[in-house]
Amino acid sequence: MPFQHQHLILGFIEKLMQGKGYDLYNTVLFNFSGLKGQIKVGRTGISYLSTRVTLIVSSLSQTFLDDFLQELFKHKLLELGEIILTPEYVEKEITPELKGSMKYICLCPMVPHAFTDQAESLVENPTTEAFSDMLYESTMHRMERSGLYKPEEIEQFFQFQLIPDQVYLEKMNVFEKKTSRSYFIYEKGELSQEVIGYTFPFELYAHPKVQHFVFHSGFGEFANHGYGMLDVANSDHHDRVVPYRDFMTTKNSNEGTKTTTTPLLA
Repeated sequence: MPFQHQHLILGFIEKLMQGKGYDLYNTVLFNFSGLKGQIKVGRTGISYLSTRVTLIVSSLSQTFLDDFLQELFKHKLLELGEIILTPEYVEKEITPELKGSMKYICLCPMVPHAFTDQAESLVENPTTEAFSDMLYESTMHRMERSGLYKPEEIEQFFQFQLIPDQVYLEKMNVFEKKTSRSYFIYEKGELSQEVIGYTFPFELYAHPKVQHFVFHSGFGEFANHGYGMLDVANSDHHDRVVPYRDFMTTKNSNEGTKTTTTPLLA
């Protein structure tokens, strides 16, 4: 698999969902991780050493997840990049208690703003208010587009601040490692633009409903392209999973669901 394979996963999911009426390139209610597994990094990409790999899919639409899983498990063999996969089982993650102050880690890079050109020259310092403001504007816009929140409700979400983990940033600086990199956005298989994605732990102060939205729909721009998936810091999501079939009766809810939609057997 190439290092940046979010577009391959999006294309894979789009192909599975053809004819279901979902516009995956424009939705704000859908988020997914990269392909997780034991890997070996080479010059040309990633080699998976484990026989099982995991994909995490999250959505505020239970119906979408049920439709996706139904289509996924119709196939015994699936091709993703140069990997042949077989769906094996799926688990649902129990949503942790989301309060006004939450510490998160990034399971995928988060993109604070949709830059259109010369992304390298537009790297923002994540400790600035401008960085937090960009994510605030992005989140409010996405919540408005979701149609799940009334305008007067969104007006109450003005308290919002992102505070990066300073110890982590200092440690990365000491070892001369980056917390931001360039990534490429593809639209239906065609290169669309270059953006900057960030990966670092942070604390987010926001209304619990805002926390709920970003936890299930991703944080920042291009969440539907596989960016911005979060997990609670100092917490193992494997401790919060149960068999997904126990929740198949909760269709048409907007409570939010994260599913470990694999492991997939390579």
